Amino acid sequence: MGVEFSGPVSNREIIYQPQLPGFVSEYVSKSDEGLLDTFELTIRFKVSQDGSVEGIEKLFSCGYPQIDLLVVHYISMCKFAPTAAGRDEQDASGKVKLHMKRRL
Repeated sequence: MGVEFSGPVSNREIIYQPQLPGFVSEYVSKSDEGLLDTFELTIRFKVSQDGSVEGIEKLFSCGYPQIDLLVVHYISMCKFAPTAAGRDEQDASGKVKLHMKRRL
């Protein structure tokens, strides 16, 4: 599984990133088995001055709502380094693309 952060937020240090399951078999129905071995989705979000993630928006779904929700929750739990005290910076935006594999 890979996680790619892009946009202005990619320059901010991530101080907490929860572990995401390396496989998503339990979210794929038996009738869909064999159709997809990998999943990819893209999320856009903002990081506030205090480093918290907000304004999460799904841009591209992987096709499974349960997996999409798992990733939205994952992103909401990330914490970035706050901006320096006294600096007048606006919230940073970014995108994250996740690549996950289904356990065969």
